[in-house]
Amino acid sequence: MKLIAGFDPGKKGALVTYDIESNSIVEVCRVPLEKWTEKHRNKPDTHKSEIDWPVLQREWAAALLFVDHVFIEHVWGAAPAGKGRKDGGASMFKLGYAAGVPFGIILSLGLPHTFVTPQKWHKLLNYPKDVDDPKAPSFKLARKYFPASVKEFARKTVDEGVAEAALIAYAGRLLLEQGNADHS
Repeated sequence: MKLIAGFDPGKKGALVTYDIESNSIVEVCRVPLEKWTEKHRNKPDTHKSEIDWPVLQREWAAALLFVDHVFIEHVWGAAPAGKGRKDGGASMFKLGYAAGVPFGIILSLGLPHTFVTPQKWHKLLNYPKDVDDPKAPSFKLARKYFPASVKEFARKTVDEGVAEAALIAYAGRLLLEQGNADHS
């Protein structure tokens, strides 16, 4: 078995392990969240969540034990104001943690890894553009490439990271077949 992994960073991200030989998803690890509600005097309750780091470390380290190579989506900082992005410094800082801590787990296990930009894996998979819903193609392509795992891509707001992690793993397979995966 040749096992690789795809990692889509972020609070809604995921890690998917993928068996190249059987073309099947072996394991899905979503980013685990701790959730709570904060009460405010004159405002409605606010629902909050943060990544549960100890659970992430335990689950992801176990899932990565037999992986031969990890493909990680290369995330960038926010574009300057007026360039179409509205991400603030705090959200970019949190994204850095959501990408960096799992990357530390990958490094601590000594796994070969390759960073793949969204543009590169989109091009490899002929990712169609959907102006109305830019994430919709992720679900369609994931169902196409992994028909036995469609239940993993059923919930649009929750499974976006799973679909993208699976597609990153599939693109990683193509990179390995082309000999274009650097071994960091």
